[in-house]
Amino acid sequence: MGRAIGEQIISFGEIPQPHEVITIVYSSIRVESRLLYKELVPIDPIREAIIRLQQEAERQEADGVKNISIQMVVVHTETGEEVVDYYASGTLFRFQ
Repeated sequence: MGRAIGEQIISFGEIPQPHEVITIVYSSIRVESRLLYKELVPIDPIREAIIRLQQEAERQEADGVKNISIQMVVVHTETGEEVVDYYASGTLFRFQ
């Protein structure tokens, strides 16, 4: 069963409806800091990280992703370039 990406429930918290937990999923995006506010706005990588969680939900026939968490970490590559790593996690669920 499951839901297509456009029909999924997405939540940064718990959901009140009866459901079963399928698994926890993760995604990450790396963005060069110099691109932020020029070619990308900071929300774009967050949106992409969530879409990747949703793609996994669709693949595993889930109804959505709950308890989504996003963390941004600024790091430097071996060449000294500053990048921002966006890490996302969430819990896939299926309604009962």
